[in-house]
Amino acid sequence: MSRDKIALIHVARRELRLDEDLYRAILRDVAGVASSKDLTEAGFLALMARFERSGFKGQPGAAPAKPEPLSERFGMATAAQLAYIRGLWAQWLGRPDEAALTRWVENKYHVSAIRFMDVVRAQKAIEGLKRMVARQREVRDEQEADQ
Repeated sequence: MSRDKIALIHVARRELRLDEDLYRAILRDVAGVASSKDLTEAGFLALMARFERSGFKGQPGAAPAKPEPLSERFGMATAAQLAYIRGLWAQWLGRPDEAALTRWVENKYHVSAIRFMDVVRAQKAIEGLKRMVARQREVRDEQEADQ
């Protein structure tokens, strides 16, 4: 954990007027650690989100936090899975169409966008798309054989 991030945590703690016991309880509750020095990047982001929900505004002029890379979100679909889903969708549809993919994911898996899919749903989507592509290939092969 960088010094800048630890400093930001302590700025938030001061601004929210958290006493030592409450601050330590929040650290344990949100990130499962006893000290800000033990935070992971995911723990830091979760802690800052908790502070923001409690009213912390951040420092004026401070750069916004970088979004967490897709491949590092615990329990969520990996970047490779998302790319594979997009590739299978483009293969099935005949062209890439993010809007159509989003509608399909929302209707089939009740997720508003593929980036919000967890690992299990992503794997189900991959298996479903593989079956869709295979069926499409079978139909096309049958039609070509009939001609």
